Amino acid sequence: MLKTGLEHLESLRDGRRVFIGSEAVDDVTTHVAFRNAAKTFAMLYDRKREPENLDLMSFEEDGERFSSWFLMPKSRDDLLKRMETHRRIANWSHGLMGRSPDHVASFVTGLAMKPAMFDAIRPGFGDNIVNYYKYMRANDLFATYTVLPPQGARKPELYERAGMKVPTLRVTAEDDAGVTLNGMKMLGTSAIFCNETWVGNLLP
Repeated sequence: MLKTGLEHLESLRDGRRVFIGSEAVDDVTTHVAFRNAAKTFAMLYDRKREPENLDLMSFEEDGERFSSWFLMPKSRDDLLKRMETHRRIANWSHGLMGRSPDHVASFVTGLAMKPAMFDAIRPGFGDNIVNYYKYMRANDLFATYTVLPPQGARKPELYERAGMKVPTLRVTAEDDAGVTLNGMKMLGTSAIFCNETWVGNLLP
């Protein structure tokens, strides 16, 4: 699937909760603070579908067409295709979109090329990453990651001495319904415009 810009904008009207200070933003695609960036991301989805870009910005597999940032390179030509794909995304956005749709999609693609690495952690994890890659690719999803705790939370003993909760995101409960998370993660660049967010750690 090659998502259109309009389809991407519509996917952002999903009930997400965004605040600027105490102001709740009802629609990130129309709010004055976000609408131009949202239009830029929509433009990227539309530009790659244009006839003059389609062959380079997408590829066919099993009778379906996918964005080239999901291409698993197996040759020098594949690598050149991916390089030009990323160059055009940077060019069309004047290099100002730090976390564009090709960014996290590319590292998920890379991870899915080595499922044995995940199976070595726990059997079945290799299938998980490959299936997630296929899900992202099939739906042309825009994902980001959120990986840093708030600055002050990097020294949890400061909060513990004051008898306060450590604000970094953590699992606070587990039951049959799943896990309960509380806290914050930072550095979610483009999260407002994404379909999914990976939550992880760059610090222990």
